Order: sequence, then structure tokens, then C-alpha cells
Amino acid sequence: MSTSLSASTALIREKVNLVLVPVTLTDAANRLVTGLNPTNFQLYESKRPQKVKYLSRVDAPISVGVILDVSGSMGTKIKKLGRRW
Repeated sequence: MSTSLSASTALIREKVNLVLVPVTLTDAANRLVTGLNPTNFQLYESKRPQKVKYLSRVDAPISVGVILDVSGSMGTKIKKLGRRW
């Protein structure tokens, strides 16, 4: 992080007792890892360990897109797909 600021940038410094750090843990196969507690984490700020005081589990929204090939050669397959929906 650069310590120089432009003349039009205001510098704000505040001391805080709690910072939210959203994370998602996955294993080597990209599967969601669940059932963890604060002792399973190590969090550092400027190479100094920070205490994990709270750990919450929340559902987060996702966006999903579906792309269908509706060209002439796919006509019969699209009809089959329509029956499944």
C-alpha cells in the first residue's frame, strides 16, 4: 500500500475494536469447508496476529447464469430440456 496521497485525498484514521472479514473456505477440490470455529483461523494485520473474536455463518446470495445453444442443430435437445423445467 502506498503511503503517499494526492493533495485532494483526505486521510482518516480511526481506532476500531472489531473488523468484519468475510471469508469463504474451500478445500483442494473447491468444495465448501464447514464446521469450523475461531481456533481454526489465523488472522494477521501487518504481520501481527489478530484475535478472531467471533465467527458467524451466513448464507450469501449468488448469481447464476444459464447459456443455451438454441441454434437449429440443437432444436430437439432444447425441446427435451423444456420438458424438464
